[in-house]
Amino acid sequence: MAWIVAIVVCVALFLLGRVLWRNWVRPWRDVEQLVADITHSRAPKTFLVDGNAAARHIGVALEGLFLRQRELTGRAQEGELNIRTILGAMRDGLAVVDADGRVRLLNRVVREMFAIADEQTDERLLATFRDGLLVETVTRTLRSGTIETASIIFGAGP
Repeated sequence: MAWIVAIVVCVALFLLGRVLWRNWVRPWRDVEQLVADITHSRAPKTFLVDGNAAARHIGVALEGLFLRQRELTGRAQEGELNIRTILGAMRDGLAVVDADGRVRLLNRVVREMFAIADEQTDERLLATFRDGLLVETVTRTLRSGTIETASIIFGAGP
């Protein structure tokens, strides 16, 4: 008789473990995988999470976040393309420098004037332009917040 009770207890524990696994452990692993996919900009196979209601709701919310992220990424890429098109059509040279003195954006005219390679971006001013007067003028402008001017003569040599 004791062996029947032992079998019943084992079966009950097995079923309880399976229910706990199905309703609590596996859904959170699925949610974790969804988050990892979204973080790495990968489209998950599905946003449907089987198991408890909280995990299902989070799966649905993550789908909304993923779709919004995809939309915003598309808009950002489109905006960048538009900006690059406008900058490429400009006749004047334009350089965008952040508050830390890193060159963020250069148009074609500036690249040609200073012989800067296309892959040379996101560097410090001096490394990009190699012109002390220009670097000094931009640095003063960034510090003071006022417009500073200087004349740079190209092609002047001994």
